[in-house]
Amino acid sequence: MKKFFIAIGSIIAILAVVILIGGSYFAKQFNQMLKNGGFVVEWNTTDGEILKDLSYGESYRNTYDLYLPANKKPKTLMLFIHGGSWNSGNKEDMAWAAQRYAKEGYVTASINYSRLGADSIVIADKVTKTSLESMLKEINTSIAAIKTKCGELGCQLEQMAIGGYSAGGHLAMLYASRYTEQSAIPIKFQISWVGPSNFNLLFATPDIKRPIEGPHAEQVNKFVKEMSNFMYAISGEEISLEEITKDRVIAIKSKVSPVDVAHATTPPAVLAYGGKDRLVNAEHGTQMANKLKELGIDQHLIIFPESGHELGRDPKCTDSLQRAILDYCEKYFD
Repeated sequence: MKKFFIAIGSIIAILAVVILIGGSYFAKQFNQMLKNGGFVVEWNTTDGEILKDLSYGESYRNTYDLYLPANKKPKTLMLFIHGGSWNSGNKEDMAWAAQRYAKEGYVTASINYSRLGADSIVIADKVTKTSLESMLKEINTSIAAIKTKCGELGCQLEQMAIGGYSAGGHLAMLYASRYTEQSAIPIKFQISWVGPSNFNLLFATPDIKRPIEGPHAEQVNKFVKEMSNFMYAISGEEISLEEITKDRVIAIKSKVSPVDVAHATTPPAVLAYGGKDRLVNAEHGTQMANKLKELGIDQHLIIFPESGHELGRDPKCTDSLQRAILDYCEKYFD
């Protein structure tokens, strides 16, 4: 029982940090650290046109910003997904990436998606809760809508890269493997800035003994109910309290772990992680790089040794990362 409560404490501590990243810290510090780290570039009206708040679906969060460079490479899209612990954040948080690569001549876009707890979604005219699975479907819908919109603008998109920061990096990696064949635009490579690659590394899984009885039964039952809600957020499936076992939880978390769902046709990846990141530690990058290497898939991992989750303390690594991404553009885009 003592081990069980230690595990609960670990999960609560992790969730507290996750919420912190999605709250005031993220809003006040993230953009400044990006500037300090050399990620942000100056955008001028001569660099291109930005079409704001375009729609790709029925839910109010189904919007995106489209960046059309003045000298665009018309076949190629680079799509960016914001972070915020899956429950906060906005497409504007990835404007720095969209602008940086639009200045390189690529059509870019940054999308909103329906967030855990904060938003609801519409499926077949019914309002329901969000989950990681619904987020993947929204990303898939957004890509098709962006392709159609660009076609209307005379730009026929034939290839793309997908990337994101933190929770957005996780979604980008997960989409790249799970929707490899379904994407309306073929994915040539993926980018993860500090995205969790292994949910079983990110969140501890306590052993839940049955029957639940004894002096702590009420607390344990309350925790199991919360775990059931957590499993819905991950899987989009209602899971009864009786089904919440350690093995079931681990299996469900594996389904949304990019390191576990990567396969032989998963796109190549550029991966960036902070050596001092206490939220998504660099082991997530190492595990993903090793998995892709085992599969014979090209990957480039850069560890920012002095940086935490914001990657803002290693400008030289930012330069190396920029060169790596542009090298992948040259290598994998036709």
